[in-house]
Order: sequence, then C-alpha cells, then structure tokens
Amino acid sequence: MRGQLRDFKTAGLFSLPPENFITLITPGFFGPLGSAQYWGRWYLWDVCLFVGPAVLFFCFWGWAGAGRRRLPEVGMTVLVGVLALGQYTPLFRPLFDFLPGYKSFRGTCKFDFFMVVFIAVLAAEGLEGALRKKKLPAWVFKFWAGAAALAGLLGGTVWLSASAGADGNWGRWMTSIGWLKQTLGALDQASLDSFVQGAGIRCAESLLVLALTAIVLGLGAFGARRHKGGIYIMAALAVLELFIFVRMNRPLFDEGAHQLNIERVRDFYRTHPGDYRVLGTGGDAALEGGRDLWEGQPLILSRFGHFVAQSQGFAPDEIFRTSPVFKKIEPIYALERLKYIFDLGDPVHPKAIPMRFSPLPRVSLFHQAQIAASPQAALDDLLRPGFDFRSRLILERPPVFLPAEPRAAESLFYRDVSVDQMEIEADLSAPGILLVTDNEGLGWKAKEAGADWDVEPADGFLRGIVLPAGRHRLSLSYAPDAFRVGLWISLVSMMFYIVILTCLFRRSLFPTPQRK
Repeated sequence: MRGQLRDFKTAGLFSLPPENFITLITPGFFGPLGSAQYWGRWYLWDVCLFVGPAVLFFCFWGWAGAGRRRLPEVGMTVLVGVLALGQYTPLFRPLFDFLPGYKSFRGTCKFDFFMVVFIAVLAAEGLEGALRKKKLPAWVFKFWAGAAALAGLLGGTVWLSASAGADGNWGRWMTSIGWLKQTLGALDQASLDSFVQGAGIRCAESLLVLALTAIVLGLGAFGARRHKGGIYIMAALAVLELFIFVRMNRPLFDEGAHQLNIERVRDFYRTHPGDYRVLGTGGDAALEGGRDLWEGQPLILSRFGHFVAQSQGFAPDEIFRTSPVFKKIEPIYALERLKYIFDLGDPVHPKAIPMRFSPLPRVSLFHQAQIAASPQAALDDLLRPGFDFRSRLILERPPVFLPAEPRAAESLFYRDVSVDQMEIEADLSAPGILLVTDNEGLGWKAKEAGADWDVEPADGFLRGIVLPAGRHRLSLSYAPDAFRVGLWISLVSMMFYIVILTCLFRRSLFPTPQRK
C-alpha cells in the first residue's frame, strides 16, 4: 500500500515540525517521552533531535573553522533537514509529484536521524579544531553566560506563569496554538488547568536544566582560555548529557505481565485448535502461534489493503490515517478465516468473541466462477449485497480450464512446509479452481511434476489456482524472480570484492622497490 500511495495529505503525516528544532538543545521542552503532558506534534520519539548544546556548539565551531573542507557535511545536514520538514516546506509538493518513490513515505521526519549523524561529524571536527587552538576566545565564555541567563529567565517566567493555570499568560498562549486548540477545547476547566500547569512546569524544568548546562559549559570555556582541560570538560559534558538523556528515556514495560498475556492466548489456541485468524492480538501473533487479521503492521499488501478499505467504507489512501481501521465486521471476512475477536484488556482472563459466521477453510475447491474486468471491479462484485462468495469465485481473466460441476467425490489435503511454502494434494473429478485463503502477492508459484500453474488473484485479494480434472500434488512457494536476481548480484559482487581485497593485500604484503 505504501508503494501505491497517492494521497498528499497522508504522505505529509509525521513531518518534522519546525518548532522541534528546539529539542536539539532541550529535549523536554514539549514534555518528556511517554508523558501525558506532551503537547508537541506527532510522536516525540520521531521528532526529538536532541544532541545537546555542547555538541551543537562544537558543530558550529567545526563548520566555521573548517571552511570549504566541510561543505559536503554542511550541505547534507541542510538537505536532510529540509527533507525531514516534509509538508512544512514548499518543496514537499514538487518532491511528492516528481521524485520517484518519495510519495510512498509516511514519516519524512525520519530524515532527522541522518541530520543528527552529520551534526556529529561536524562536532568531531569542531572538537579537534578547539583542541588545536592555544585558547578559546573570550566571546565563547560570554556566549554561554548569556545563554544561561536567557534560559534561566525564560524557565522562571514560564514556571510562574504556568502556576496560574489556563488564565495565565502561559495558559492563554498554549490554548491559542493551532494543533492544540481542538484537544484543549474539549477539556473541562479543571482538566485544562491541570494539563497547562503540568506542561508549563515540564517546559520550565527543561529550560532550567539548559541554563545549568550552559553555566557548566561557560566555566569550561573560561578554563579553556588558559588550559585545554576546559575543552575536555565541555566534551565530557557533551557525552554525559547524552547518556543521561538516554537513561531517562528508556522504553520499559513489565515483561512478566506481557508474557502472561501471551501464555493466556497460547492456552486458548491449544484448547481451540484450527487454521483460522483472529483480530486483536496485533504484533504478538507470531509469538502466540496464531494468525492475526491485521497485526498492526505498516507493511500491507496492496490488494488486501484495498479490500479492507472498501469493506470498511473509506478510501484506500486513507488507510494509514484511519483509526481504528475495523469499525464493522461483515460475513465477507469469512474469506480471511476470521473466527474470533480478542479483547486483551484483562491479561488474566482474555476474552475471545466468536464471529456469527463460520470461516472458510484454508484451502478449498470451487467449480463456479465469474470474470471481472479489473481488480476494482472484482472487489465491487465481491462486496455487492447478495453475492454468494462461498460457492462462486471472481477471477480477473478467463481461466485456462473452464470450471465444471464435479462428477464424483473430491479430496483435498494440505500441509505447511515452512512460512513461505506449502504442499497441496487435490483430486478433482472436473476442472476447478483451488482457493487458498491467504493474501495474494507477487512471487507465489505453484509447481508439480511436469507442470507449472499460475497463481492468480481470486476474489480480488486471495490466491487462486486453476486446475484440470485429475490428481495433483502441488508445491506452492513464495519465490519472486527479484530474489533470484538479487542473489546472483550479491554473489558476483562478493566475488569482485574478494578479488579486490586480495589484490590490495598482496600489494601491501609484497611492495615493489619503487613503492618502498
């Protein structure tokens, strides 16, 4: 679905907000990670740029001192910074329209990671340059003294103003911010006062910590005027504050409670065996030994994504900005073998709500089919009221063998060989269509001794294999041609790499007299 994204609004989600550049020096300005007091845009773990004031100082010092030698790093820092800003720059529209692959992103803020990497390179250059100097100029000490005074003054002002709640200057300013108006407008007065006060205190604390850091950096700069030890103090502080930041923002959870939840779901699967899907276990489905309909993953196959969007009544381009995705569960989800919806609010006693319909088998035979002109037409027919999806399939091209009513009893058996391969044994008394109720994607191939069969879309998003009458033993496997091409490219590249390394090693081991 990402590769076919055409919605400008969806592609612009999770761009780096310009105001978040302040997190380069004070990460808690908008509130701490995982706190209910966070009032910035998007997710802080995506849009926090913190490197620390010391690193940023050395970065600019290296930029100024290196001149043209560091223009590539400076240029890349600016470039990826602009890309990270996404929809907040006028460049986003032409990039979305003309740069191949750019519209498939959602979350251009992640370019900020590369920006921080280039800042680190420039900071290393700045530290080397500072150590080469005999002493730092006087303006460096004055700069940090001024920064400490400004940050302390702002922190104290915000603290005093936030204590007045929504009626103070801080509160009035917060309630006027565009991205907060709707959220704060829905709160009652008591909740609004509490939120404004908490957010203000967290912001003031971060500014006061910045002031304290600037004081230490100022002392280091003052000492560096006479001895290089002051520069080492500044460098040590740069490392220390990064370690403190990481230590305070570790994502922790109760492993015991999480494991208990997984074990309860496993117990349910043991007492309710079968090859079916559920909804509600999310990304833990693989650990629990089950199959979840959605799994909360961003990698959604295009055909399945279109089916979900159309069955839920919204445009496919809105699938990445619609929450919750599943607002109604219709009987058509029997095609996905949906059998239970899990409510995991209580990990000790998880609830499994059975569906009112019975799921289709993993593999089944059909002898009736109709042809649709396109994938969209196939979904339209499938979701049309009254369509009997349990006895009729929808194909997108005329079958090689015309399906016919069975003339005798038929048998069907399958087993999973691995996560990307299964064996199917089918005995057909008349030509038919083998339906595998797993999502269709490019790269699936069906083979048996002496014949290869096409795996084509059935019902718009599932796998169908048209077979003649007779006994078949198929191997259905995921084997895209791109994998094979990539394998050969990797092998040939590795051979060249080994040859080049061998030549370089021989030259260094056996130098000629001229090279000596």
